[in-house]
This record gives sequence, C-alpha cells and structure tokens, in this order.
Amino acid sequence: MEIPEEKKKVVVLINRFRIVGNICLYPGVGLSDILNGGEQAFISIEDAEIYSLVDGKLLQSVPSLWLNRKSIDFLFPEA
Repeated sequence: MEIPEEKKKVVVLINRFRIVGNICLYPGVGLSDILNGGEQAFISIEDAEIYSLVDGKLLQSVPSLWLNRKSIDFLFPEA
C-alpha cells in the first residue's frame, strides 16, 4: 500500500541563498518534524529555484535538491 504524500511549498534561507521549492510531507508529519527529527542529515526539496540573497536574481532551477539540515537558517511555508 502506498502512503499518500502532500507537497508543501516552502522557502529556505541558507547561507547567501533563498530556495523556493516543494517538500513532500507524509500524513502526521509537519515541517518542524522534518527539521528536528530523525537521523536523516539531509532534506529533499523538489522543483527548487535558487535565488541570490544579495540581489534576488534567479541563479538556478533544479528538479531536486538535497540540503543539509544543520546548515538551514530558516525554513517556512510560502505565503
């Protein structure tokens, strides 16, 4: 049986970059669970757009991206 996923659009601030993309959430799992829990050191972001924090320019678009949880400054749902 396949567990349904919910895609949640998020904004991530990391180092000198703003990343906008989707995180897949499973039922009963929230963004704070992804940031704080588990043994996984990396978070997967799908359909990611990477922007410069200096000038706001789009630097790269990639289908998937893995971010080290310890290097994330902020992660929040896109409004």
